[in-house]
Amino acid sequence: VGRCALPPPESLGPPPPALEIQAAVTHTALHHFQADRCYYGEIDGDTAIIRQDAARPGLASVAAVYSLGTMPIYKAMLHGNQPVVVADVPRSLALDDSLKQLCLDRGILAYVNIPVMRKGKLLGNLCLTQCTPREWTTAEVALLQETADRTWAAVERAHAEDALRQSEEQFRLLITATSDTVYRMGADWTQMEQLLGKDFLADTLAPTRTWVEEYIPAEDLPRVQAAIAEAIGQKSLFELEHRVRLADGTVGWTHSRAIPVLDARGELTGWLGAASDVSARKAAEQQLLQFNAELEQQVAERTQALAESQARLQSVFDSVAIGIMLLRAVRAPEGHLVDFEYVLANPVAQAYTDGRPVVGRRYGEVHPGIYHTPVFGQLAAVVETGRRTDFEVHYDYEGHNHWYRLVGAPLGDGLLCTAEDITTRKLLEQGQAQSLALLQESEEVAGLGSWDYDLATQVLTWSDGLYHLLGRPVGSPARAQFFLDSVLEDDRPAAVRLVRALADGTHSFDGPLRLRVGAEVKTVRCKAVPLPAAPGAPVRVLGICLDVSDVARLEAENLALKLDRHKELLLAILQAQENERQRLAEVLHNSLGQVLYATKLH
Repeated sequence: VGRCALPPPESLGPPPPALEIQAAVTHTALHHFQADRCYYGEIDGDTAIIRQDAARPGLASVAAVYSLGTMPIYKAMLHGNQPVVVADVPRSLALDDSLKQLCLDRGILAYVNIPVMRKGKLLGNLCLTQCTPREWTTAEVALLQETADRTWAAVERAHAEDALRQSEEQFRLLITATSDTVYRMGADWTQMEQLLGKDFLADTLAPTRTWVEEYIPAEDLPRVQAAIAEAIGQKSLFELEHRVRLADGTVGWTHSRAIPVLDARGELTGWLGAASDVSARKAAEQQLLQFNAELEQQVAERTQALAESQARLQSVFDSVAIGIMLLRAVRAPEGHLVDFEYVLANPVAQAYTDGRPVVGRRYGEVHPGIYHTPVFGQLAAVVETGRRTDFEVHYDYEGHNHWYRLVGAPLGDGLLCTAEDITTRKLLEQGQAQSLALLQESEEVAGLGSWDYDLATQVLTWSDGLYHLLGRPVGSPARAQFFLDSVLEDDRPAAVRLVRALADGTHSFDGPLRLRVGAEVKTVRCKAVPLPAAPGAPVRVLGICLDVSDVARLEAENLALKLDRHKELLLAILQAQENERQRLAEVLHNSLGQVLYATKLH
């Protein structure tokens, strides 16, 4: 009864000196009082430990671990700090049932139990038992009580001495194992008793009064002396980081801590301390301080640069030629977006309004027309989808009749928006579109085509009219090689000069080329002109191609007609000459005949 699953007493044992004292006392008491069993128990809370007992031969040992929780009456009597005397266990009414049964099982019919208490705490008990009922005398009880008190005092001293030995051994092991310097000082710190430097500081193995000159640099001496004086005055921990002369003669840093050693009266008898090498940390801290100083300088420079950048940004913000607005979303209670609120607006954006300051006002209030144009939907989509937008819109509300380019980028629950008046460009684009349409019609009517060659990108662009002129699908790759592939062999040198003029961009070309276009041959007059930058080298070559096939044909037909006429005239002249020759021959023949006839008559 009362046993529990705790380790056996021998595994919990006190140090051997205390155990020997207990053994000596119990054996002495056993024989003096002529009892059957004597033991000393240690009590910790509800746990009682009997490590050994002295008993008459033939009796079983009662050494074990017991639980006082199952013996509330017995426990209460022990806490009463009075001897518990039982002369006859079976007849006693002041016993717990569990304790009575335990006694009967162990053959204990009478006992005296002396509790040991210190400062109101139950620490143990000394017990004599008898295997037969026994009337215990008052003298026996008193002597046993004195024995218990003296035994506990002896055990306490043994514990203290053993603890001191263990502490000294642990301190010795700590000194051996630690890398810190360990030192002992006198009560007033004027004398250093001992210092083990551990390769950090020079050792001091004999008492010395010159330790300050040997270890403390002059610049740190006032701080060290002040910390020592404060620790002595308060009998408290000494702790300080200071410079110290190292074993190699250089100066480093140490973190020194010392605790006061007090006697029984609370008077200082000395100091025990340890010092660790913090030179590396101090060097790192110095580097960190230097780094922080440099960082602060960089931050200051960066702050100034940021301020200058902000000033420049503000200058750009105020002077840029486009409107810039920061708009915050305005939502209905249900959460959907219904408007925007101006957060920022530059002067140009302000100029687009009714003249009153816009910051804090609703965008839809200033420009109600946004709900009748794609503006609100486009800007709302930026906030809801997080995607950028870039669109152009014609705005004909609030007295405006302009084209605007709006660009919006998401920014929190809102957007950054720019607005640019592109009315002039739109009018120019419309004029260009009209001119282009007129040019295309002109090219179609006149059989004309144009091209543009970018010298930097080497990209050749044909107009639709040139595609039609050369019989190529509109949009197919435009290549200068086409002229070389399609030209008649007699005109190849001219085609080569045209292609070279394109590639070089340094000279012009003007001349006709006969090109095979499908099943026919077209005569095309080509003209290329380099277009220089202003000023600078040419950047592109512009050209036109004109179908002069009809002109060439008419010229050929006109030439043939002229040749026919010249031939007819020549034939007529030749015929007239022949007729005149025949007439002259006839006249000559007649004249000669008359002369001959006249001659004959004579």
